Amino acid sequence: MSQTPFRSYPVHPQAHPSLLQKMLHDLRTTLSPVYPDLLDHLLNLLPRSISAPALTALLATFSSLFKYLLVPSVTLQLLEETWSSIRSTLLKCLPEVQRAMAEVWGSVVRRLKLIAREKAVTLIADNVDGIEDTAAWIFVFACKVCSRFFSFAFTVNSFSRI
Repeated sequence: MSQTPFRSYPVHPQAHPSLLQKMLHDLRTTLSPVYPDLLDHLLNLLPRSISAPALTALLATFSSLFKYLLVPSVTLQLLEETWSSIRSTLLKCLPEVQRAMAEVWGSVVRRLKLIAREKAVTLIADNVDGIEDTAAWIFVFACKVCSRFFSFAFTVNSFSRI
């Protein structure tokens, strides 16, 4: 079994999020190959009972991970694998954690380019069993309007297939 730096140095939910966020931005090319391992380690923290500040830091880390690694280099396969991992983890989480993660993932859906956004919406809508409320919150957060950057076309084009 191959070793990654994250196996030796697990990400702790109380780690300094700003440091990890800056590292994700600066080391994108270094971290991209270990993105799946990093995602798995972070997702393993979600179902655990952690303090509110630690959860906030973890969610900020997810936001940065997706913003700097997933969104810029997204392939439909990577998007599918990421959603599959998130979905299976959400089933083990408390509703409050599911909703918080829905906000993070909704932000990702909003940032994706059209083809990837349509794929993300389809992936969510194809299997909402057990995460019905979470899926609804993802769509609510994905449709959060920033008037300068967001258009009505997103809603019409992306959700017309549901």
